[in-house]
Amino acid sequence: MELQVSSCIYKNKQQHYFKNGDQFSICETTRTEDEVNVSAQRKSYFAISTLAILLLIAGCHKKPAPTPVAPPPPPPAPTASISASPNAVERGGTSQLTWRTENATDVTIEGVGKVDPNGSKEVNPTESTSYRLVAKGPGGQQDATARITVTAPPPPPVATPAPVSMSFRRR
Repeated sequence: MELQVSSCIYKNKQQHYFKNGDQFSICETTRTEDEVNVSAQRKSYFAISTLAILLLIAGCHKKPAPTPVAPPPPPPAPTASISASPNAVERGGTSQLTWRTENATDVTIEGVGKVDPNGSKEVNPTESTSYRLVAKGPGGQQDATARITVTAPPPPPVATPAPVSMSFRRR
């Protein structure tokens, strides 16, 4: 900040003018040595400067640290369920697998392969089988299992011969 004020000092009864940019300090003097006469403009500059410095100092206090932002919650874990209907079949029979998942992006059923997140599929196992559903998502992994028990078909019925009738004649 530059001073645009003309000031003068009387030193040993001689007038001395300061130019813009000259440095000086105001101090208390005794009448015996020097007299200092500062113009009214200088006094008002001093008052405004002092006020500005005080405001600057008052405004320079530490700002409170910003409240930390909580991290976003973790993604929800997947859910998974699977069922078989019927859960017991005779060898050669079929069963319907039905499954449902939530929050899953990759869903597979062991023995079937990759499947949609929700759906159903007809299966015909040749032996008792557990079908394991694996649902994976950003929040983790969830498994579910359905078991189908395969039984041997009943033996075929034994044919009973038709009753034979015989008749005998005497001769």
